[in-house]
Amino acid sequence: MHGANPQWSGRRFQETVANYRWWIVSFVSLLLLFSILFLSQRLRPEYDLIVSGATVFDGHKLSSMPLDVGTRDGRVVTIGHLTFARGKQRISGWHQIGRASCRERV
Repeated sequence: MHGANPQWSGRRFQETVANYRWWIVSFVSLLLLFSILFLSQRLRPEYDLIVSGATVFDGHKLSSMPLDVGTRDGRVVTIGHLTFARGKQRISGWHQIGRASCRERV
């Protein structure tokens, strides 16, 4: 056996794999579970409606700013920059005026 590594002979390798089989199976199972959960979250719409670029007044000042508004179940959930957010429907709020209130129905 010139050139072969005696530490990793066939029998020694099989014993090592048998000793760590539980860890290997657990790691692969957890990896599969997390990838399924990650994909299911990515495929689910985050918002029912996204109004992009609306002029939003925060109610504290007279200033306004163009922001995106995300709604779920008829209620405002998020106000901010939602450029990469997922939604069932996206409409343009250009030249529309809205009020930032989480208690108001859309």
